Amino acid sequence: MLPPSLRAICNIAIAIFLSSLSTLASDKSVSIESIPSGAQVEVNGNVTCTTPCSIRVPAHYFGKKHTAFSSHGSEPIRVRLTKQGFAPKNADLTTGPIHWSSVTGVVGYDYYLMTSDHFTFQLDAVGVAPVAASSPELKPPAPPSSTAIVLASPSGVSPNQTIESNESPLVIRGVATDSAGILLVTVNGSAANMRPQNTQATEFWSDPLQLKPGDTPIEITASNSAHVETKLAFTLHYAPKVAGPLTLQQIISLLQGDVPSARIQKLVKDRGIQFTPTTDDLNEIRHAGGTAELIHAIQRAASPK
Repeated sequence: MLPPSLRAICNIAIAIFLSSLSTLASDKSVSIESIPSGAQVEVNGNVTCTTPCSIRVPAHYFGKKHTAFSSHGSEPIRVRLTKQGFAPKNADLTTGPIHWSSVTGVVGYDYYLMTSDHFTFQLDAVGVAPVAASSPELKPPAPPSSTAIVLASPSGVSPNQTIESNESPLVIRGVATDSAGILLVTVNGSAANMRPQNTQATEFWSDPLQLKPGDTPIEITASNSAHVETKLAFTLHYAPKVAGPLTLQQIISLLQGDVPSARIQKLVKDRGIQFTPTTDDLNEIRHAGGTAELIHAIQRAASPK
């Protein structure tokens, strides 16, 4: 039988070993997007998926190494995105190598860590080479390319467009590109979070925006290294999801948030109301912008079935 002290040491070693196996067996999902979408993704040389998609990465790539028994990322994770008509994109998803050694200095090796669990890559279109002219002629230099702002969330936004949304808070996410590089991106005047993808493209995302019912103007400004600004302005129309019968305050809030009276009328018809409208209630609804049709729908919803 082992001495008590040696048995305790063995128990600790076994616990650490089992913990290491548990960490090794688990993995995390890492999302990969491209602008435009539809790019083939190779992970360390193996074709894995087509954007937008996700890959599975062992969980120990997301945590710093603590003991000699801790699992560790022994190799970097590299991706290559390819799409017809666009230049291939190569990127490292990990940082490293990071050197680790035990307290005694006996055990030591390098390992790698993931930098994020969400990556968005801007693909650069491949230009067509011009046909040589029979006689050379001088041409004026091409003007410098302007900054481009492409949104991934919400997607498909055009300048001065109104986008419907029933999500709050909402994170504005996208990529800004400029041949001179991106210096700063702001969303409604506040500096956005930024992560450079290459010398020309920078991924950005806002802090969560708390939206009120109705219209919220959004202005995104991207400044290049020459301090030239490009703006993308649009409007978010926020109509919160309503579940169950409507209260008087919900109806008033929807009207004050510029939700169309016809839309509220349909909600009343589909979901009903959970109050008995008084004359003062109906006058308050009219004052908030409720139409006669909405008043009649509320009165019908309150009538005994």
